[in-house]
Amino acid sequence: MTFLAELANHILENKGIPIHEVAVILPNKRAAKLLQQSLIRESGKPIFSPAIFAIDNFIESLSPNKKLPKLSLLIKLFSIYKELDFAKEKKFVDFISWGEIFLHDINDIDMQLADATQIFKNIGEIKELETSFGKETLTANQTYYINFYTHLKDIYVNFTEALLKENSGYDGLLYRDVAENMSKYAQHYHYKRYIFAGLSTLSLSEIKIIQYYRENFNAEIYFDYDVLYAEHYKTALDKLKIHLNLDTVKGISNHFATVKKTITQVGISKKISQIYYAIDKLNEIKESQGNLNNTALVFADESLLLPFIHSFDCSEANLTMGFPLKETSAYILLQTILDMVKNENRFKEIQNNNEPLFYHKDLLSYFQNPIIKHCYFTDISHKEFINNLTNSNRIFIKREDISGLPSQTLPDLEKTGCDFVITLIEFYINLISKYDNLSPIFQHINLIINGLKETLVVLETISIEDYSDIKVIEYVIHDNLNNFTIPFKGDFDQGLQIMGLLETRGLDFENVIMLSVNEGILPKGKTENSLILYNVKK
Repeated sequence: MTFLAELANHILENKGIPIHEVAVILPNKRAAKLLQQSLIRESGKPIFSPAIFAIDNFIESLSPNKKLPKLSLLIKLFSIYKELDFAKEKKFVDFISWGEIFLHDINDIDMQLADATQIFKNIGEIKELETSFGKETLTANQTYYINFYTHLKDIYVNFTEALLKENSGYDGLLYRDVAENMSKYAQHYHYKRYIFAGLSTLSLSEIKIIQYYRENFNAEIYFDYDVLYAEHYKTALDKLKIHLNLDTVKGISNHFATVKKTITQVGISKKISQIYYAIDKLNEIKESQGNLNNTALVFADESLLLPFIHSFDCSEANLTMGFPLKETSAYILLQTILDMVKNENRFKEIQNNNEPLFYHKDLLSYFQNPIIKHCYFTDISHKEFINNLTNSNRIFIKREDISGLPSQTLPDLEKTGCDFVITLIEFYINLISKYDNLSPIFQHINLIINGLKETLVVLETISIEDYSDIKVIEYVIHDNLNNFTIPFKGDFDQGLQIMGLLETRGLDFENVIMLSVNEGILPKGKTENSLILYNVKK
């Protein structure tokens, strides 16, 4: 019996509390969906569903504060940073390099309920000692370096206070706020029974929240552990038992020790070879079992998703990750245009003149894009145009020297700031008019247009004097578009289940194929960018 089937039975056993007054908190949304299926099977009749949450959604729903996207957080952080005397002349494009790292660091600090002011105070003192020890005078860069680290504490305090005043925040700040104000926020829900199931490696803020429900609502804790691995998780489980004041642990099963297992390790040198090996194994399973309903394919390295999709029929698979927009020809075209502008600006600086020149490789990438070919050329004219461009044998090319260029083919790249983004929107609107609205490319271009419109809104509202910088525009565009995915049509209830590593929590399958179980991927490498020194973080 699977963990979720056992959990379903555990929920149904208590007849005293109506099931619609039960709240179940799980690690992820996929587990929530499968729990509903298990409840249907185990009950054998139509029933009301309990409220089922992924833990991150549950905690965010308790908070009165709204989680802001990363770009909005960076803009707010930059405005706080610019208030400091030593940072008044700094530009947003230079700030981005450390701003994202700082957001990641303070998110970790708040998730663990650590004292951020003390941490940054310690770091500032260490950096000041390292930089100034034994020196009578400091350079301007050294002075800025010390000022930066000694003021991180002030940046954190001012930033978090400003966010909370506006009822907003990031994950860690929301979790800390909920953990420290549970007596107020717990009244948001009025369920009579709370069950936290399948959770592990919890942060201190999550533990404190669960602890409150345990003490005040008699919440049940149901773990997904098997006795086969008892020695490996004993220390972690003992800590959780102490933190959550548990006498006994529910959910310890004995399936893995008794079930028949076949475990195979295969060393394969290339990524694509992994894909083809996995497909061969899937075909074997389908032939022997008749279907792939109880089979999971897990991508430890999610970059393998795209070649797999191109090599395997996923029409009957459940793929929640979606196809990344940045892998489409519409997005690649946008990146080519941005590269053209960046290189054009770079050449202007090198040659010290304002004459726009295009790098020949950028032009070739642009005109060889299948969207440009479809919209402005025939097969014959496109081949002739590319040949002429290549045979001109020039490294830098002026717009007027591009022979045979159809009108409106190349957008006006001389505009800056919001005008440049408006030009891109108009350019893509012209492209989309040449496609049928049922075409996949129509959908891709439409997503690009929507992302560019969001970029325009951001640029028009932020008070950054240098937002016209192409690097800033590119950053905002990437931030808006890089997380866009194109959903796949699949059947959740049957067929192959394709997922990333974190989605596997709380799930059980008869057949599991995991790719890229390589050092540096699983487990991940230990190196990560951080402003917090390792010893301080530890």
